[in-house]
Amino acid sequence: MLSILEGLDGKIAARIIARREEKPIESITDLATVPGFPADAVPKLMNLISFRSDWFMVSFDVRFEDGEVVPLRSILNGKPLLWKTVRWEEPS
Repeated sequence: MLSILEGLDGKIAARIIARREEKPIESITDLATVPGFPADAVPKLMNLISFRSDWFMVSFDVRFEDGEVVPLRSILNGKPLLWKTVRWEEPS
């Protein structure tokens, strides 16, 4: 979606991804604080994008008494109390 905006290049997209890995982007205001994000894009996006989702990725490590650590990841869809596991990933 963001790639259709003029002035939004790969460098800014990389900054958005890096920011999102540090802390969730919860609003258009958060997005606008990303260095280089074009200020004129904010009004264009206000009615086009949402910061809420019914899709979530949950990653966690299971630590066993013997010291083994197994990373697991699950993709969930739904709303609180109505979650459906769409995908479950374990190391092979």
